[in-house]
This record gives sequence, C-alpha cells and structure tokens, in this order.
Amino acid sequence: MDSFFWFRKEEFRGVMVVLLLGTALALLASFVQRRTAIEAISPEQKSRLMALWLQDSLAKAQSFEAKRAVRPNKGGEESNSSINWSLQGAFNPNNATDQDWLSRGLSEKQVRSINKYCSKGARFYSLEDLKKVYVLSDEWVDFFADDFVFPIPERKEQSKPRQKEDRLEREETIIDQAFEREQQRVNINIADTTALMEIRGIGSYYANKLVNYRNALGGFHDMTQFKELYNIHEETLLILENSTFIDPNQVQCLPINSASAEELAQHPYLSRNQSKALVAFRTEHGAFQVEQDILKCVVISEELLEKIRPYLCLKTP
Repeated sequence: MDSFFWFRKEEFRGVMVVLLLGTALALLASFVQRRTAIEAISPEQKSRLMALWLQDSLAKAQSFEAKRAVRPNKGGEESNSSINWSLQGAFNPNNATDQDWLSRGLSEKQVRSINKYCSKGARFYSLEDLKKVYVLSDEWVDFFADDFVFPIPERKEQSKPRQKEDRLEREETIIDQAFEREQQRVNINIADTTALMEIRGIGSYYANKLVNYRNALGGFHDMTQFKELYNIHEETLLILENSTFIDPNQVQCLPINSASAEELAQHPYLSRNQSKALVAFRTEHGAFQVEQDILKCVVISEELLEKIRPYLCLKTP
C-alpha cells in the first residue's frame, strides 16, 4: 500500500496543480452563476412597467394625431387643412386661374409647377389625371373632389361606310405588302453568295456556309434543313424563313444504283462506312428496285432513309 500511494516530487506537484485549478474553476462558475442570475419581477414592478408602457403609447398616439392635422403636399410644403383647405365651388382644372388654385390652399410655387405641366399639352379628365401631378398630393385631390368639373374626352367618330372603306384599304395594303415581300424572296437553291448577302442580316459568313451546304446536299428541300448549319442563330433562321423560298424541283437526285462509294460519301447524310455498305450490298444483290430495298442493308435505318428520300434516284443508266 505504501508503494501504491507513493509519488515522486514532480508527480506530487502536478497533482496539486490539477487540484488547485479544479477548485478555482468551480469557485469561478459559482460566482458567475450568482452574478448572472435574473431576479424574478414582482407584481408591483410589473404593474409599474405596464403603466410606463401605456403612457408612452398614449404620447405617441397624440403626436401622430397632431401630425395628421397638418397635411403635407407632394411639393414638400405643409398646409393646415382646417385653415387653407375649404371647398370653393365647381371649377375646371384645365382652365383654372392662378387664384383658383391659390384659394384652395396651394402655394405660388405649386401653381407655377401646375402651369408648367399644363403648358406641355397635359389635360385633366379625371381625379387620377390630377394625382399624376407631382406637386398635388392624393389627400388634396380627394378633399376637393366635389369641386372639380372635368370635360368629356373628345372622340373621333366615323360613319360606318367610312370605317368599312378604311378597313378595306388596310386589307388591300396588307395584301400588297405581302405580295411585295413574296416577290422579293430569294430562291435559296439557285442564289449565289452575292444574292444572299443582299438579304439584311445575312453576311458573307452565312452566305458561304449556305451555298456550300446546299451544293453538298444537292439543294434544300425543306427550310428545317437550315438548322443543320453549324453555329447558326435563331435570329438568322428567322431571317432566312422570311426572305427565301425553296423550289423542290431544283433538288438534285442521288443516283444510289450507279454512284460509287466515294461519290455517295460526299453527301452530308451518308458516312463513308454506310456508302461502302450500300455499294457492297448493291454489287451482291443487284440494283435497288424500290426504296424499301435500301432498308435491307443493315447500316441503313428508317430514320436515315427518311432523310435521304428527297434525294434518292433509283434509275439505272
């Protein structure tokens, strides 16, 4: 037992330091807890605080009511409604004099602003029109709502025969404009780069791409093919759809029964391997008699056949 409780001098010092630190922390925690403890509020204190809160709220309410007695204008000036605002009788704000405005509690500065606003051609036909004037507050307009007399907006009336004539003229104009636009459309299958560049919005970049792709295809048969051009924008597609037309009779056929694999591979819709497979199938089984025979070649799908159908030519030389 003696050997079990025996400590060396260094160990004994360490144990004592730990004990002292632990005792100090416990005392500090107890002190902090006592310092930060919140005492319960007694009923008397609670009643006194409630009375102070009610007194403050009443003072704020009285201050708010006092401010409402003085009505602000949009122009930044204040006018006492009980002194300066009183109904003066009917008047038209479109031809009112300066005195008419001044007698209703407005300042000279506000009247000058109203005159400047009217000098630009503004007319008042409703209370809402008056509220658009910066220097007139909504409260002021509503207060004098019974005084205002507004003119009836002028309406241009036309006889029914004249309206019918105008409608017919507009329809004829629209038809003429549509015919003129149709006449100005460019045949995309024969136009060169110069003709395409005359279309507003089509520069040399897209003109060259269109001509090169058209030649590789053998002509466009549908405007949806424009989307196949690399990096073409929606705005450019819309321009082409409104400024060009397609003549399907000018599409060149693809002689699938006589063209070599190299010639077939030049078409954008056929790869080199597909072209070689078509020629090999044709050599082994003979010429394609109908379009469905092309599907017997395993490398040709129905989707691909649909794409090349407008270009197919089954005639043999």
